[in-house]
Amino acid sequence: MRKIVIILPFIIGIVYAQPNLQWKKHDIGTLTGVVTNQGAQWAAQTDYEWQWIYYESPPGSGVEHMGEGGLWVGGIVDNDTLVTVTTGWASPSHYETYPTDTSWDTIWVAGKGDTIDIPYWSEYIAISEQDFICRYSDFFWTNIVEHNPLYIQVIDRSYCWGFEPVDEFIMFDYFIISKNPKTIHNTYLCYWLDANIGLRGTSWAFGQDDRSWFKGEHLTAVAFEEPRGVDGTTEYPILAARIFPPGEPIDTTFRWWGGTHTPEAMDPDRYIEMSDGYIKPPQAVTTGSALIVSLGPYEMNYGDTLMFTVALFTAKDTLDSFNNNLSLIEVYYPEWNFPSPPPSPPLSVEPRNHGAKLSWKWDDGDPGINPEDYEDENRLDEILKPFAGYRVYRSTLGPDGPWTLLGEYDVIGDGFGFDMGIEYEYIDDGILNNLAYYYTVTSFALPDTVSGFINLESSKAVNSSEIFPGPPPAEDVGNVSVVPNPYLGNVDYTAYNPPWETHPPGRPWMEQDRRIQFVNLPNRCTINIFTLAGDLVFTIEHNDPINGFEDWNLVSRVGQAIGSDIYLFTVEDHETGNIQRGKFVVIK
Repeated sequence: MRKIVIILPFIIGIVYAQPNLQWKKHDIGTLTGVVTNQGAQWAAQTDYEWQWIYYESPPGSGVEHMGEGGLWVGGIVDNDTLVTVTTGWASPSHYETYPTDTSWDTIWVAGKGDTIDIPYWSEYIAISEQDFICRYSDFFWTNIVEHNPLYIQVIDRSYCWGFEPVDEFIMFDYFIISKNPKTIHNTYLCYWLDANIGLRGTSWAFGQDDRSWFKGEHLTAVAFEEPRGVDGTTEYPILAARIFPPGEPIDTTFRWWGGTHTPEAMDPDRYIEMSDGYIKPPQAVTTGSALIVSLGPYEMNYGDTLMFTVALFTAKDTLDSFNNNLSLIEVYYPEWNFPSPPPSPPLSVEPRNHGAKLSWKWDDGDPGINPEDYEDENRLDEILKPFAGYRVYRSTLGPDGPWTLLGEYDVIGDGFGFDMGIEYEYIDDGILNNLAYYYTVTSFALPDTVSGFINLESSKAVNSSEIFPGPPPAEDVGNVSVVPNPYLGNVDYTAYNPPWETHPPGRPWMEQDRRIQFVNLPNRCTINIFTLAGDLVFTIEHNDPINGFEDWNLVSRVGQAIGSDIYLFTVEDHETGNIQRGKFVVIK
């Protein structure tokens, strides 16, 4: 984890505990997004890399939708006006909520069929294909610059689904609990969203062609990217937030800020912006857009809990797409009792020489529910056990696809599918060695034609697995070689299929993503790389009983990219003590 530097006042004898900062990413639907246990919906102070995309739609497109987002809470305690923000670039401290330093105060993960015990939520039952649960407060650190805590604790639950037509939204339930022995008067609950929609590049200029407005009758804030600007037209140009309040609000406030304008920085001024009931007219000029939706007031005594729900959703560039998604959210909130596919089966993928073996048979020792025993009481066609079969997919480009269907195995005689029969293994032969392949197996259900939920298939992302096929390790050194040799810097190795060079989803290719590979290695050996002058450039310790290869990204031991030259290498087998010498060429 990256070191977090926080400036604190120097007080002799006091050691400040460090919060257990974590992040997870909802990655199973059309909209993917980052969650932290600070409450911030972006990197915040976690080790999530700032170059990676925060909220992407569709996956793998490189199209960002959010700069940051999160919960704000304002209230009055003893005539003192206070506002707590999970994140906000107009706030002096920027962050005011943290988890504790205990190991279990992390982000808990649950999926369909799971029941887990969380210290603050016993026997938690998952409500979606991907639930994240975390907890934070504004009083773990009480010496934050320009911040007096309200003394609130938040249990933050986010969840999403990976199947049509509910795969384009991510839900957030905020359970706001007062730990203040005094009454928090005139409490306002607020969602802050800095929308940035467009193709993510090296700067945030792509976010300067957005504008916002408010659908008051639906309590929905909408950010929209105009089809022009530095990033062109995007497939999903909308990011909207439908707000569900804890009871009927007396006041609703909506504001947006464009260009260099920002919310007020000090609590009393910001509280006025959250609570004055002003509905700002739609933004007419596309200068970028950040916004708030605020609801209240509510009274909070010690131990009281307010539940505040935010449904984030995207939509394609049609009004029908937006209205359909908004209607789905409003019809099914809060029970979310729509028909669902069976849970994904457990998947095991075994690499082979020029192949892969997939196995997915469920047994009694596996957690969750056997897909074939799955019961769905929410179907309107009254089919209680809708399991219809499994589908096997492969991708050569990454864990987000695109996916190629390799096989479909369905129940015989149910009136749906090809009556192929159920299988639990698949052998994929004839693929290239030492390159990344991605596999997934989904479960699918009979379509529910009464409710209109037709494509009931579990998310491909739930059990997506990466493997590198190849021969077993060599018995000794002697045949070790480097590929490609020479390495040519003017070749786009990411354009190969499968790509020779890859990079993490959500960020562009960078210098450290270069790749050469040492092949035909024994299972335990040391690789040393030298210049022609004999200077040590890098050392690799290889210890792998399955894969006889090792990658190097052409970055030296001091973190510098190497230049064009001839390089020497040695490989020493730990078992036999034999040493092989060789050379390779880099031309950039």
